[in-house]
Amino acid sequence: MTIALPIFELLGGAFTKSLPSYVSGLREPTLDAQCEAARTFAGRGFEAIKIFLGHGVKNDIHTIKTIRQAVGPDVRLFCDLLWRYRLDEAIRIGRVLDEEGYEWLEAPIAPDDLAGHRTLADTLDVPIAIGEPLRTIYEFLPWFETRSLEIAQPDIVRTGFTAGKKIAAMAEACRIPVAPHIGVCTGIGMAATWQFAASLPNLIIQE
Repeated sequence: MTIALPIFELLGGAFTKSLPSYVSGLREPTLDAQCEAARTFAGRGFEAIKIFLGHGVKNDIHTIKTIRQAVGPDVRLFCDLLWRYRLDEAIRIGRVLDEEGYEWLEAPIAPDDLAGHRTLADTLDVPIAIGEPLRTIYEFLPWFETRSLEIAQPDIVRTGFTAGKKIAAMAEACRIPVAPHIGVCTGIGMAATWQFAASLPNLIIQE
């Protein structure tokens, strides 16, 4: 007899059946329209909003402050720099994120710059979120060992379930929360990620 089970059951069972979620990017063409979209998403009950930057330090700082002012102090905000900055530039932006109460800084500098990310983690209060370019537990290991990331973002479409569970377990052992990453993927990939996320004891939020 064949018994069909949801993936989260095969991964050990669900720690939650209601995933906290965040909006990934404000796609509107102007900052005013992005502010309006952010207010709308917050009003619809999303847990948080992530903004994509990388348009120059001065422009990004203006955007960071404007979005915060638009949604007020109680909406959770994250920031993704898309690996577009030098270390000194990322520190300047990160200090503004600290001031404005953003809850993570994702992909700030070149993805292979382990030492630079460690410096950011030591310098800034805002947690450093990393994981999209990493595929295996062996690639995540030095990041955990050096505390160069503070939020782990495995992408199940890239890692698969088995490696993803190993990465999440190692993160848990290091007392590091997990926020699964979703990049460009199919509906099947997104559904798989939700199943994975539900099985994590150290999940903080889902993209």
